[in-house]
Amino acid sequence: MIRTLVLIASGALVLYAQDSRVDAVRGRQRELEEALVAANIGKLDQMLTSDFIRTGIAGQDTDKATYSKLIRSGQIKYLSFEDREQKYRPYGGTVLENKLSHIRYRMGDADREVDVKLLWVWVRHDGQWLLAAVQGTEVSASH
Repeated sequence: MIRTLVLIASGALVLYAQDSRVDAVRGRQRELEEALVAANIGKLDQMLTSDFIRTGIAGQDTDKATYSKLIRSGQIKYLSFEDREQKYRPYGGTVLENKLSHIRYRMGDADREVDVKLLWVWVRHDGQWLLAAVQGTEVSASH
């Protein structure tokens, strides 16, 4: 009986730890999207790992410095994010976030909209959740 209670309590602690990691990443995700829309490079710099990689919908890789430069210069201006589906999978100090987002952005003089399936890789580093990588694949709006 006591062994069963200990196992149940241990399972509850594991679920709580998973939920707290996911809750923390959800909060960081909102902060990141706000920083991108505001083109807040200082905040963005604090939220990305030093070896951050972004793989865009065309398959090109962008490192942290180049991504920051694109946003700082206005070559990419994020207008809004509408997250439609989100799934989180915590693994120790890493949380994988799969999501479907509708993103409005400006590239050059043209406003664009795209539906994208994204994989975000969040890692716990020095007590904070940081984004290590993001990869996107464009999908049809009816998906």
